[in-house]
Amino acid sequence: PQAAYLHIPFCRRRCFYCDFPIVTVGDRERTADAASEAYAELLVREIMASPAGDAAGRPLASVYFGGGTPSLMPPRLLARIMRTLRERYGLSRELECTLEMDPGTFDAERLAAFLEAGVTRVSLGVQSFDQALLTACGRAHTMEDADRALELLGAAMGRGELAELSVDLIGGLPGQTSAQWRH
Repeated sequence: PQAAYLHIPFCRRRCFYCDFPIVTVGDRERTADAASEAYAELLVREIMASPAGDAAGRPLASVYFGGGTPSLMPPRLLARIMRTLRERYGLSRELECTLEMDPGTFDAERLAAFLEAGVTRVSLGVQSFDQALLTACGRAHTMEDADRALELLGAAMGRGELAELSVDLIGGLPGQTSAQWRH
């Protein structure tokens, strides 16, 4: 393989629009950490049981941690998974490693640890810049969380620690006006 997608299924709560296979862990960090421990162990075993790649000839060029809310996983576990992928398949020097993150699930220290683990791109699940719509669709974060997350990620990009950033937005939410979407 030249790319790997790893589904991290944990979320604080299920948003009304979500059809993905997830496990809700609530707002307690320890609950997400405990669930992540067992899941990371299974991922590592699965990676090691899969056919080995040709690390010298075709290392992984892309690794994508999607979900769920992968930023709920402790960075040390993500680093362990990355080490296992490197050992099993090799990682390209130009590797793009994407982590889906939700506002309110990380601070500067946690972001730094994810970047140290090898994350080069963040897909930030803001979904809307309207607090009423965030609340209506069941999002766990606030606009203040989104602003703080964007500041942290922008600073990391400015320092050259993060190569890419995308912001996920949802259009067509129930009750969403065209003015709210343009905002």
